[in-house]
Amino acid sequence: MDVLLPFLDISGPDGQQFQIALEKDTVTIGRFEQFNDIALSPDPQQLITRKVHCTLEHDLYGWWVVDNGSVNRTFVRRGNDVQVVQGRALLSEGDSIRILGRLTETEEPLYWELAFSDPLGTRPSGPPRQVAYLEYDWIEARLYRVEGPRRQEIGVCE
Repeated sequence: MDVLLPFLDISGPDGQQFQIALEKDTVTIGRFEQFNDIALSPDPQQLITRKVHCTLEHDLYGWWVVDNGSVNRTFVRRGNDVQVVQGRALLSEGDSIRILGRLTETEEPLYWELAFSDPLGTRPSGPPRQVAYLEYDWIEARLYRVEGPRRQEIGVCE
């Protein structure tokens, strides 16, 4: 693909490969094509959220990956460093979004890798805003307020 738009080089856990240009400011990623701009399938173990597992959002500061409260989380790999997306994470050239795609018979996780590339080098117009947001941990049934690096528990939901 010969594009000047930002794009994702996508590699699946079973050798699938394709490329998607990011042609709009909000792009949804999930299991089912009818609910998402990018469908990651097949997913026989149903590890990827059906409707929206995560979203890519573009604003004045750049491209962000936003986890949609998925059970199996969304990760960002920067070089050898892999981090869980806590709310949202700003993407840089060469970062990869990782989404659990399959578990082998020995329980080894295999991931979808969505490598981010921005040929024209979109640059932030300033430092990212520190926007506070709420995050719900479905497993522990806890609600958190997140602002920048601070994550404060609000209360236990029952």
